[in-house]
Amino acid sequence: MGSDLDGFYVRVGGKELYRGWDQFTAEYIYYSILCGKALVRVPADEKLTIEAVSSFKKDLNRLRDEINRMVEITVPDAKIREEVRRIASRKVFDRLRG
Repeated sequence: MGSDLDGFYVRVGGKELYRGWDQFTAEYIYYSILCGKALVRVPADEKLTIEAVSSFKKDLNRLRDEINRMVEITVPDAKIREEVRRIASRKVFDRLRG
């Protein structure tokens, strides 16, 4: 997901799946794909899209903070900590997809 002078976009595997001016729609599509959805239906009500994205981001940040806290406590080596964080985050999304 990113943005440029033509608006917000979502790319997967080099293929652009969405381009538009609505950041929340782009984020909604991005997070849906990240969670394994093959078909994404964006709510017609923009307020629902904003609420869904905001809630997901809040939960995701809370989860990342908890992963970081646990890794800091349990892994003494800084290099290994980064690798553990990356693996843990990947496992979380693998779990969401499955």
